[in-house]
Amino acid sequence: MMITKINHTRESQLKKYTYIAFSVSEQYFEKISERIRTSAKIWQENTSEGASLYFTDPNHHKLEIHASDLATRIKITKEHLYEGMVFFV
Repeated sequence: MMITKINHTRESQLKKYTYIAFSVSEQYFEKISERIRTSAKIWQENTSEGASLYFTDPNHHKLEIHASDLATRIKITKEHLYEGMVFFV
């Protein structure tokens, strides 16, 4: 039996505008942000409601931490839709 290792690590981030967002407590946002900024690449400046940090992990996955809850973010965004934005919630 032969086992072959396949490397699926990205060499760069995808061009698509997709990412994973994590909600964090407002009281810990600054501390977490500072830690991330020391080791991650920032891929976008925040223009949304509340405090957010957009960064990539070592495998170039786009991530975000945000100090707000999902319901508030959806409500605010629906009031100020981006061009071409479609909601499925």
